[in-house]
Amino acid sequence: CIGTVMIASAAIGSASDPGEMHSVLVQRVVWMGVALMAFLVGRYIPYRMWRRHHLAILAAGLGTLVAVLIPGVGTVVNGARRWIRLGPWIGFQPSSFAKIVLIIWCAAYVERNAERMGRFMSGFVVPFAVAGLFSLLILLEPDFGTAALIGTVAALMLIAFGSRLLFAGLAGTAMLPLVYHLILNSPYRRERIISFLNPWEDPLGSGYQLIQSLISVGSGGLLGRGIGLGVQKLGFLPDARSDFIFAVISEELGFVGAGAVVLLFLLLVWMGFRVVLRAADRFGAALAFGITAFFGVQGAIHMAVVTGCVPTTGMTLPL
Repeated sequence: CIGTVMIASAAIGSASDPGEMHSVLVQRVVWMGVALMAFLVGRYIPYRMWRRHHLAILAAGLGTLVAVLIPGVGTVVNGARRWIRLGPWIGFQPSSFAKIVLIIWCAAYVERNAERMGRFMSGFVVPFAVAGLFSLLILLEPDFGTAALIGTVAALMLIAFGSRLLFAGLAGTAMLPLVYHLILNSPYRRERIISFLNPWEDPLGSGYQLIQSLISVGSGGLLGRGIGLGVQKLGFLPDARSDFIFAVISEELGFVGAGAVVLLFLLLVWMGFRVVLRAADRFGAALAFGITAFFGVQGAIHMAVVTGCVPTTGMTLPL
């Protein structure tokens, strides 16, 4: 509910005409209805069914990630081929579908190989190779933020359920040169790092978005300007209703409202880990752990970007 209200507020402020505002609100309400129906259906499906069909689900996830890279199938938006459009109103990002696909596969894998997760081949090489393939396909779109998110959550799942931390640590260290290469050889990623370190060096260029976000967060004060009364969304803060929605929340609801949103996410994560601890089997525990980790990690990254704690990644706030 908070998400719907704040996106509506950001849309009303940033839209250029009433038709666009109406379109944003209708789209949000429609997707809320779809999500509610999916929730009502999903809660009556035994979660063990996902275990039985995890290989088919894995194939579907990889298939959509490959398909979106094909010209004519994937739609290019802002220089990235991330969307598959099924019509003027219907479309989806395969990378979003890949999140739950990888969680299901990892959960099934750690259950099936429970006694061998401490071994190098079965506990590290095979599962990390599959997770790496997902991250690589998403990176080719390109979408560095989601690729890193998927890889991080998969690694957390595998380590939590038996993979040796030493292997993951050595692999992460070995990948540092690759990450360094990907950042320095991509002008827009390099620009994001530079603007993160010193946004005031180019306040009207590369540092503009972060500066406007910090102004938005800071101007909210203790109790905020009030819902709908934010100023930064009026053409000053780019991507106000997506990548920087937490800045709008901070400005209009203030420290109290933003703190309440943070606490709600912490509550969601805490409840998720209660499910992990109470799960009847290893697959259910791993499945709950992965879903909870995605909410927690993605939410934390979004808030860190908005407050200037990490470089801009273009990652939305869950819900």
